[in-house]
Amino acid sequence: MKQGVCWVLGSGFSAPLGGPTLDQIFSGWLHTNLRGMFSDQPAELAGPELAAWQATQSLLMPSFNWELFDACHALYHFGNGFRARDLPSLHAIGTYRSGVAPHYWRDPEEFVERIERAATAGQYGSLNAALKEMLQRVSKPGGDVVSDLWAIHGMANTILAASCCQFLAGADASGERWSPYQRWARTIERNGHDRVVTFNYDAVPEMLELDPLIAVGTYREESPARIFKLHGSTTWRRIPDGFESATCRSPSKGADEVGAVAEACLAARSYDELAIVAPGTAKMRQAQGALGSLWAEAERALSNSRAVFIIGYRMPETDAAARTMLTRALKGYSGRIQIVLGADTNHPDPRRLAGILRAIAPSAMLDVVPMFSQDFLAICDRDALVGDG
Repeated sequence: MKQGVCWVLGSGFSAPLGGPTLDQIFSGWLHTNLRGMFSDQPAELAGPELAAWQATQSLLMPSFNWELFDACHALYHFGNGFRARDLPSLHAIGTYRSGVAPHYWRDPEEFVERIERAATAGQYGSLNAALKEMLQRVSKPGGDVVSDLWAIHGMANTILAASCCQFLAGADASGERWSPYQRWARTIERNGHDRVVTFNYDAVPEMLELDPLIAVGTYREESPARIFKLHGSTTWRRIPDGFESATCRSPSKGADEVGAVAEACLAARSYDELAIVAPGTAKMRQAQGALGSLWAEAERALSNSRAVFIIGYRMPETDAAARTMLTRALKGYSGRIQIVLGADTNHPDPRRLAGILRAIAPSAMLDVVPMFSQDFLAICDRDALVGDG
């Protein structure tokens, strides 16, 4: 028997709250913003906001390798052909003087994957040699050349985690911007058979008092909704046999709890503790290992749902593991599918996703909704769309 709605979330879900989309992870403004966040303490912060700011600093301070941080940013843009408009003002741009900039990766996910592949291949890999040449170009004049590709890989993952945390430091989940999300969270709680499959690392569900599963069966009895964070979470910590929650909850609600959850966003103190499943060959291994039960349960939830609402998730071309799971779960699906990827339904992203879904589920009632995430969450009548009204 089909049950409830399965909500599939991507970076576009959190973007209206300030969360970065894939193409913004290594952008100049985010680089500058992260740098600014980890500088001197702002005098105006106090209470929960101060606690969140101090916790945010803990990931990158006090012994953080800023030279490696800058080199990682510079390497990304160098191998991306300097295509971004808001390039960080780094030494790398000044040192590249002639010729055509290389195009080794299209986006941050492909960057992380290729760095991992090169580090795994070692000195015998052709990409390894190209990367080391690029690292020489982006190194500061007179300084040491960063040559440890595993260190670059670890830094890239740290930047991914920090990017998905910075917008929640000091956030007020009771504010106006969050109202569509609060409405959505109450809808999830009210409909006990609904499930949420998210590919985001951020702590937006925790800010909304929705507890994600770390392993199947760990959900709170008083919270019937099940949230599957298939790519891990900034609120988890890696341990020898899997992951554990690093989220601390205040007994009170409101600002104190918001501060506590924001603080937990950066509970991991080193790359080895980060519990995010970053792109690369390790993603499939982790999906089959520590997070395997979550992926299997999420696939069942998709297959057994009465409707699937895809909010802000475009199924990135580089994410083969997610594409395989989603297409397998929805093959032959005949329920309702709603795709929400912005107002322009002729954009390549919604057209591609709709094309994939129509190919595997020709009998599905599929709609591409011309709305942004916050619009859909604010006015969507879930019960009417599903037929529960």
